[in-house]
Amino acid sequence: MDGRRGPRRFRWLGRRTPWWAAVLVFGMCLQSGLGDVRARESTGDRREEVLAPSGRTIDVRQVLQAPIDDVLRIVTDYERYADMIPDIFSAEILRRDQDGTDVRFKYHLVMAGDLEITRRFVQRGQSRIEFSTLSGDLGELSGSWSLTAGAAPDTTEVAYQASLKPSFDAPSFLVRYVLRSEAPRILDRVERVASQKSKS
Repeated sequence: MDGRRGPRRFRWLGRRTPWWAAVLVFGMCLQSGLGDVRARESTGDRREEVLAPSGRTIDVRQVLQAPIDDVLRIVTDYERYADMIPDIFSAEILRRDQDGTDVRFKYHLVMAGDLEITRRFVQRGQSRIEFSTLSGDLGELSGSWSLTAGAAPDTTEVAYQASLKPSFDAPSFLVRYVLRSEAPRILDRVERVASQKSKS
């Protein structure tokens, strides 16, 4: 050891966290008004997002300009979640068989440090993917993706639902942040890939 001191840290959620995380979290609270746990909706770019009054369940619906096969391929490309979702820095498939796919995700959240969660994904035909938590630091995260061919050619109606029951006394804004981080980013990824494919 060279004896140099690292950055000052404080303890929160049982982890050692950089001091600047407190400033960032406080700023997030002020900016987004997360002390209020009322239901929220956001519409725009064909996306509707509804957060339940409890703050622990979210529903996202969107019509994508992409055929259903392309959407399914991207949603089930679990190892690429680390490329699509900035908070995930590692996605490793532990097991894949006829019953489903087990994937271990490693998250880095500024307000909670490094977390790990293993999830099981079960595909129901070409139209539905269900997921649940097998183990991990984050708690019980479960939900589903439902895909339906859109009314217009080469479009897909996507419905995403997720619920999170934290395994620790997590602040409500952290729960909502986790819930709102996955679906929109994956849907954006689908749109980008579909757009690139149409131009090639």
